[in-house]
Amino acid sequence: MFLAVATTAIAVSACGATVKVGVYANAGGAGTVAVTVTLDRQAVAMVGDVAGQLQTSDLTAAGWQVSPPTTGADGSEILRASHRFSSFEQVGPIVDEVAGSGAPASRPFQFTLTRQRGLWTTTTRFRGSVNLTCELACFGDPGLAGQLGTSTGINPTIAQAQTGVDPVQAFHFQVALRLPDGLGSTNATTHGRGSFEWQPALGQASRLFASTRSVNVQAVTAVIAAGAVFVVGLVVI
Repeated sequence: MFLAVATTAIAVSACGATVKVGVYANAGGAGTVAVTVTLDRQAVAMVGDVAGQLQTSDLTAAGWQVSPPTTGADGSEILRASHRFSSFEQVGPIVDEVAGSGAPASRPFQFTLTRQRGLWTTTTRFRGSVNLTCELACFGDPGLAGQLGTSTGINPTIAQAQTGVDPVQAFHFQVALRLPDGLGSTNATTHGRGSFEWQPALGQASRLFASTRSVNVQAVTAVIAAGAVFVVGLVVI
């Protein structure tokens, strides 16, 4: 995953990067998982040719759409990748591909999205765990570990001693969610009607949840119509 580019920049300097993982669902049960990495100007200078370092063949083979890096007005570099899903059940496996190659239980992100339809209402629920206790190693390249001793190719302890800055503090993280229904219950840091955002911290583990509920308009309308017909029938009789 191209998250390794961000961790390399953070590990060797006091530069900054923001990683955003988003799950955007629509009313039909489909949607998109999107990952955005924003490297600040200093990080771009440290990394160099960002586009040339991106390894995207595995991602595209797995169905991801990877956009060319774009440059922000402040000199930052923005990397984007997205993957469509056609059912809520696909969200977890797609998110598993963001980082981590081990068993599912050891991966940094574990998300589930479900929908329960009742007669009168439909409830959509999101549950997630973000385990970043592995810190920068969460997003490194396992192939580097055997060659260079760490999965990022850089020892964060040594980097901190050289720069005076803890690399972990320069890495910011966001999880975004959009659900098709109205505002419900959540522990999100910020939220609006159907939109939620969390800010997990590296070195920590977080539990995320959100749920929304909507009225089944067609069912309610059908019942009202049937009731109206019944009342009219009584009047006629």
